[in-house]
Amino acid sequence: MSSVPFSTPLAIVTPWWSERCSGGAEFLARELAMQLSQRGFTVEVLTTCSRSAFSDWAENYYAEGCDKDNGLTVRRFPVSPRDAARFAYLYTTISKGRWLSNSEEMDFLSNSINSHALCAFIEENRSGYVFCFLPYLYGTTFYGIQAGGGRSVIIPCLHNEPIAYLTPFQKMMGSARGLWFLSDAEYFFARALYPIQNVAARVVGAGMDFCGRGDGERFRRTYNIEGPYLIAAGRRVPGKGFDLLDRCFGAFVERHPHWRLVRAGLGGESATAETAPGVLDLGYMEKQDLWDAMAGATVFCQPSYYESFSYVLMEAWSQGTPALVNAHCDVLRQQCEAADGGLWFADAADFERALVFLETHPDIARQLGEQGRRYVEENFRWSDVLDRAEQLFRDCGWMQNE
Repeated sequence: MSSVPFSTPLAIVTPWWSERCSGGAEFLARELAMQLSQRGFTVEVLTTCSRSAFSDWAENYYAEGCDKDNGLTVRRFPVSPRDAARFAYLYTTISKGRWLSNSEEMDFLSNSINSHALCAFIEENRSGYVFCFLPYLYGTTFYGIQAGGGRSVIIPCLHNEPIAYLTPFQKMMGSARGLWFLSDAEYFFARALYPIQNVAARVVGAGMDFCGRGDGERFRRTYNIEGPYLIAAGRRVPGKGFDLLDRCFGAFVERHPHWRLVRAGLGGESATAETAPGVLDLGYMEKQDLWDAMAGATVFCQPSYYESFSYVLMEAWSQGTPALVNAHCDVLRQQCEAADGGLWFADAADFERALVFLETHPDIARQLGEQGRRYVEENFRWSDVLDRAEQLFRDCGWMQNE
């Protein structure tokens, strides 16, 4: 596509900005900002002074003000006070499936991560930017979109999770100028849930060009692993399925003690993981180390219930590793089907059957991994993603007016 990007700056608005990303949405924000800048857009980042999703959301870790990060202007704003106990109570209530009153829903959002200073800047400068907010569920997005008027695109990173059904998000999604979805399943879920018929909405996706090749033998030598192992990576938060994985592997390894589980990522530890035999917990891993671990694995497991895209699944496929994903997550299951790159499990019995099959049919396992690798290479190039992004901006009426 030969169009010239519009001159109005794009502001990527996200709660956290750090080189040490703790989740897919944070990594996407960084990749998106860099890629849009390289495409020729003027890009700034608007974020808070909070350190990460795992830190105190009311603590200002970074200094307020402007800084440069790989050539990008990053504007940091102080976080606002919050009642963490109230937020935790309401989060637990939502997770248990109880409906909240209107006032409770607003309490939940007002005690999320917020920055009054960030919203004030957006409101004062709304005519000078096009704002891209991600992800959908935090106060910085909800209140920031109100401050931005009709100048907002949401990249929701939407999951079929209890929070998505809160009433305020109905209005928020319908008030955006554009919606940038990462997968077909996410798009159709949003169309069924929210009144977005009059919003420019497209499956734009995300790019995987950053992903390098891993050295599986190097990883195996480093950790003295000889037999089959599966690897799981991601944030250890509710909904990401690590407890499900621990239970399934705990039962599996009793009958198949030659298998090991490698766990990577930030977050709380589970009691099962601490005691189960065969578990190697490496915590946060640099990208090359993670790719090495994926390349050496027999299987990559993505046990999450809630995904809109799943970077780690694509990274594992980029290493030619077959996948085993949570059957209860539509996005993961549909990606596996589209790629023909793996299997899915709903319970411990499925989990065992899948691992035994992949171990005893190595040719099929290699074929699934190779099909996954080709799927990523053919469908997730940033050049194609940004072509679709420009079309979304046209649908919003911005590109043609410049």
